[in-house]
Amino acid sequence: MSAFTLDLTALPDGLSRVTEDSEARGLGLPEPEWPGRIRATLEVEKTVDRILVRGVLEGRARLECGSCLTFFERAVQGHGATRKRSPATPT
Repeated sequence: MSAFTLDLTALPDGLSRVTEDSEARGLGLPEPEWPGRIRATLEVEKTVDRILVRGVLEGRARLECGSCLTFFERAVQGHGATRKRSPATPT
C-alpha cells in the first residue's frame, strides 16, 4: 500500500536526509481528494541500537466549504516522528 518504503540498511549510521514523492494512490489515498504528488521530507538518525525518523508530509487536498459547498484546493502539511529501539536495548 505505501509507496514510501525506506531501506534502512542502505543508510549509513548517523543523520541522513531523505526525500520521497508519490502519487496519492500509491499511499492508499483517494485521488480526487488528493490531486498531485505527496512529498515526504525525512531526517533519519540511525545508531547501533536506535532509529529515529522525523519529517514532514506535504501535498494538496481538495476540500469543500461547509457554508457554500464550493470545492477548493489547499496546501496541507503534517509533521511527525517515530523511534524504534533494538529489542536488546531497554527503553
